[in-house]
Amino acid sequence: MSDTPGGLGNNQNPGSQFSQALAICSYTKFVIEKAVSMPIYPFLLVGDLMAVNNCGLQAGLPPYSPVFKSWIHCWKYLSVQHQLFQGSSLVFCWVSSVALEQPQPPKKHGLNVATVDKA
Repeated sequence: MSDTPGGLGNNQNPGSQFSQALAICSYTKFVIEKAVSMPIYPFLLVGDLMAVNNCGLQAGLPPYSPVFKSWIHCWKYLSVQHQLFQGSSLVFCWVSSVALEQPQPPKKHGLNVATVDKA
């Protein structure tokens, strides 16, 4: 029988075991959160895109983003573009050739805003 609290041996510190248990718990929580979030990431992405879709912000309007009829239309568009998991990785950054194309600046009255001289 041990003379230390909790029945631990003389060479084990209860504080050390507690800190190890906290480390294991936080690591397990991190792994489980990532394992659960990976399959649902496309739903979160589509939801975020639908939130700004055609709302009046430039980010939700052409040429920066197509106007989607529904979340299914958005899902199919992202799937065809291979963008459903864009931004889901902590380590890798996947960039497609479509993402590298620069959007054209918006036009006003048939003139390109970038080329109009502001006198």
